[in-house]
Amino acid sequence: MNSTRHYGMDWLRIAAFALLILYHIGMYFVPWGWHVKIAEPLDWVAIPMLATNGWRLALLFLVSGYASAALFAKLGGSGAFARSRSARLLIPLFFAVAVIIPPQPWIDLKGQHGYPHDFLHFWLRDYFGFQFIDGIALPTWQHLWFVVYLWAYTMLAALVIAVVPGTARARVADAAARLLHRWGVLAVPMLLWIAIYVAFPDHDETHALFDDGPSHLHYLVAFAAGWLLRVRPQLFAAVAHCWKPAAVLAVIAFVPIAWV
Repeated sequence: MNSTRHYGMDWLRIAAFALLILYHIGMYFVPWGWHVKIAEPLDWVAIPMLATNGWRLALLFLVSGYASAALFAKLGGSGAFARSRSARLLIPLFFAVAVIIPPQPWIDLKGQHGYPHDFLHFWLRDYFGFQFIDGIALPTWQHLWFVVYLWAYTMLAALVIAVVPGTARARVADAAARLLHRWGVLAVPMLLWIAIYVAFPDHDETHALFDDGPSHLHYLVAFAAGWLLRVRPQLFAAVAHCWKPAAVLAVIAFVPIAWV
């Protein structure tokens, strides 16, 4: 890490989004429901897909928390930070919702629900109708729910920065860094996630923002951890200390999932 960038985190961010692309390619082949499916799904594809399900989205929020903290350090104010993140996230989101995403629900409706109209009719007449067609909400942010959630988390961070004095934030960050020292960087988030799962055992992610509270708790742990890595970089020593046992634990934890 130099004074402005951590190149390992840059590469981790690139790898996380590359994995996201590969995962959605895999969704075409697995037996689970999706917008478009191969005629005869391949059961074995589910095994590498399931190997990432427990952590791939948390990883995205972790690297985004790190990048958000770096951007805040560069801009130096909660207002400028909120404006910058809104421009970077909301403008592409609105464009995608209006232009890039519409073919996805149309293909879904056409191929799996018997929708009778062509795409132009769908886009001009139905897509912007703020309605449900066969259970599909229109218009939709679909897989860009991540961008919506990330914007909400960065606005929450900007609000905390605006109302909590810097000395108080520093004390909290110092306390969290001590808590995550050495094995704490592995144990504390794991215990928090287990507690969330125990408290909300029947929750399924909705990606609808306002009715997805347990998911927000899950992802905010990762976002906050990424932010803390940027403001207290000594925590990378804790990561270096426990990453090998953590990797072994991850493989062991996946064995019963693959077997089932």
